[in-house]
Amino acid sequence: MARSPESEEAAAKTLPDEVAYPLRSPLLWLVGPAVVWLWVATILALLGSLKLVDPRFLGGWGWLAFGRISPAAFLSFVYGFGIPMGLSAALWSVTQGGRLSLPGGRRWFVASSFLWNLGLWIGITGVLAGESRSLSWLGLPTFSLPSLGLAYVLSAGWLVAAMVRRWEEISIAARFFLLGLVWIPWAGGAAALLLHDPAVRGVAIGSLEWWFNDGLLYAGLGAFAIGIVYLLSPLCLGRSAAFPGLGRRAFWIWAVFANLSGTAHLVGGPFPLWMISLGVSSRFLLWVAAVAIGIGFWEAARRRPA
Repeated sequence: MARSPESEEAAAKTLPDEVAYPLRSPLLWLVGPAVVWLWVATILALLGSLKLVDPRFLGGWGWLAFGRISPAAFLSFVYGFGIPMGLSAALWSVTQGGRLSLPGGRRWFVASSFLWNLGLWIGITGVLAGESRSLSWLGLPTFSLPSLGLAYVLSAGWLVAAMVRRWEEISIAARFFLLGLVWIPWAGGAAALLLHDPAVRGVAIGSLEWWFNDGLLYAGLGAFAIGIVYLLSPLCLGRSAAFPGLGRRAFWIWAVFANLSGTAHLVGGPFPLWMISLGVSSRFLLWVAAVAIGIGFWEAARRRPA
């Protein structure tokens, strides 16, 4: 049976000591480096802003050219801060709301965090050295991807297995976390393989890039963000979002169409009309899902006890 809103509220407000203690080490290894990468991204973005005002600023340092530090700042934020914070929130949701322990999970998450940050450091260094592929969200060099992929599988695999075992019991927040956890490695692996396929050239790379960009934004990071909002609603509103059935329907709309909205950016390009129409329609349906989710939170806020 699905969990009731009352049980979700109780789970969100309390965390047993036997779960909280083993949770500290994995969370520190996920959140700590994420905060450091946020600072790195902020500093690099600030340097890029200064170079827009004065192009001669740090002009003698080729690895600090605007075309290198700007993508490095963006990739540091997305892969250094956004994804690890989503993983940490998913871990919190599984151990707190799902009432699951961490049998051996601590070692997996610590090893995963080490490999992830090592791979990202190698990737950002490669971007500053001029090894970027100039594909925005897909800009990390190829030689950094094995470490990132292995690290993600170590942590996300444990979380996905824990959620799937209790699919009927997990909350709406955990379902959105599961969407992000599954989509990121699937799409990232597919994009990496297709970029090395000799048949994928020219305009095909453009469609692949926008498919991955919007997918990571909405089906990956967006799903993490919605899950965090659902996770925090009992603490902020005093109760879970109203109309859980509406929230579950919104989840399925988001899961199906968040992956297809990227082709809306291809308007005016040499692409089939059906592809562009699919992207525009999918983006409209994402708005429908967002409104449905918002109605649940608005009703919960309206019913908030005085």
